[in-house]
Amino acid sequence: MTRREKVLTYLETYARSMDQGVTTSELSEAIGVLRPNVSKVLNQLVREGRVKKTNGRPVHYFVNHAAGKDEMKMQQKPNIGFAGYARIRDPSTKGEVAAKKHEVDVFKSMIGSRDSLKNQVEQAKAALLYPPHGLNTLIIGPTGSGKTYFAHKMYHFALGRKIISKKGFTTFNCADYAHNPQLLMSHLFGYVKGAFTGANADKAGLIQEADGGMLFLDEVHRLPPEGQEMIFYFMDHGTYSRLGETASASCGCQTCLRNHRGPEKFITANFCPSYSDYHSAAGFLPKKCT
Repeated sequence: MTRREKVLTYLETYARSMDQGVTTSELSEAIGVLRPNVSKVLNQLVREGRVKKTNGRPVHYFVNHAAGKDEMKMQQKPNIGFAGYARIRDPSTKGEVAAKKHEVDVFKSMIGSRDSLKNQVEQAKAALLYPPHGLNTLIIGPTGSGKTYFAHKMYHFALGRKIISKKGFTTFNCADYAHNPQLLMSHLFGYVKGAFTGANADKAGLIQEADGGMLFLDEVHRLPPEGQEMIFYFMDHGTYSRLGETASASCGCQTCLRNHRGPEKFITANFCPSYSDYHSAAGFLPKKCT
């Protein structure tokens, strides 16, 4: 039985009696499939209309009974003259099938994508497709293993699936500002006129420039605790303030972190509880820490 069949079988058999449906975690534990893989299947079923989801946190999923009835009608084979059986189809089905045929897997050209790196590729896709706006990601590996290349593949995947709304892969090397959190803040978040000596005009930060695209933070382990807290606050809340400004602004960019050390060796103690709560052995940081 495939993962998709396991998910549908459980939802149709057990979740029918549940008024609020089931969460991804509950479903993952019940059928014995990794949570990222369950999330990927659920997202596909939601897009197809087979499954519905609730608003708010945590997200609950349940079977769309109306879609099941429509599918049964489509699969009926009425007799039409001497032509035998004919299948009634939704006109939009052909378009969807054609679109899938032309859909290119950007990871396919990467060595190991179907072998040694298959699990990492599936995790990356699941993180980007996670509702409602995907997860922030942390890519860990030794120097020269292709972490930046992998991040570019994730960007093109997100762009092709319209997870991000505009082209733009904004890179920021944290090592350049490892010992100057104030300068880090001005470059990342921007500043307003008069915020400090020499600030003669408002200036947008890299986060604002990356809005709708992807922000890639390189060598994140070089950030001091103050710098980490600024970054993690933005990842947690999706809002930020420019230097010298009290009002908050929101940003909808995907954030990807790169590091050659394990998270336990560089993540500030204030953030570790939130990280461990998500059991992120796969290297994915949640966009919302609740």
